[in-house]
Amino acid sequence: MSKYRNIINQCKSAIEKIESILTPKEFQECIDYITKYEEWLLGIELAIDWLIENDQKITSENYQEFEKAYKLMKLESDTRLQHLKLQIINIDK
Repeated sequence: MSKYRNIINQCKSAIEKIESILTPKEFQECIDYITKYEEWLLGIELAIDWLIENDQKITSENYQEFEKAYKLMKLESDTRLQHLKLQIINIDK
């Protein structure tokens, strides 16, 4: 078993939570990078880039899943994560 199993599982979980937001092709590409190629950071970076480029909104729960993954990788101060935070939809209107 990979010593990175927790990271891989968390990255996969973050992507699975936004499956309905991504296109099927984008979703599968992210999952493949994370699980098939063990390029988990690249997989979630792609998802974040697509969310931002397409101005797709996410919930705070979605964001927290990405944040957990970045914390496991010790990358919680990464600017990509900070930009993702701007995509959180405010449903308390």
